[in-house]
Amino acid sequence: MKKRIITTVIFLAAMVLVSCIMVQVNHSGRVSSNGRRLGEALKQVNKTEITWDEVVPFEWDTMYCFTPYTSKEAMVQTVGFDSRFLQAGEYDDMVNLVFVKDQEVVAAVYGHGADLGYRLSAGEKIKKGDGTKFAVEKKGQEIYFSEKEVADRLKR
Repeated sequence: MKKRIITTVIFLAAMVLVSCIMVQVNHSGRVSSNGRRLGEALKQVNKTEITWDEVVPFEWDTMYCFTPYTSKEAMVQTVGFDSRFLQAGEYDDMVNLVFVKDQEVVAAVYGHGADLGYRLSAGEKIKKGDGTKFAVEKKGQEIYFSEKEVADRLKR
């Protein structure tokens, strides 16, 4: 009888562990998939001005755009929670975007602009629906997205 109870407890613990691992793997896959989908959507933009609401192909509340060399600690403070998807920027031309929905990372983009095919110049935090406009400029194989306010000031 004791052996049967112990076997059952071990089996249930193993099932809980496997379930937790599967949830984590699924979440990581969704975050990566959303990052790829975002890249594909951005490369299809054929306008000179956009808002993120027009092009982001998944649900999100807030987008964080971190500058190169931002520490993970600073990112955690800005976002308000820790996540394994927050990565400190290591190079000058890094694109480091984090999309959050309901206090959970739903997409993360981290890479060199040249490798991604796009670059971004924006404020640190953009809320969905805030109407922030971005100027779009294609230069060779890359697309540059600049927060419209900033782009207009630079032209003056």
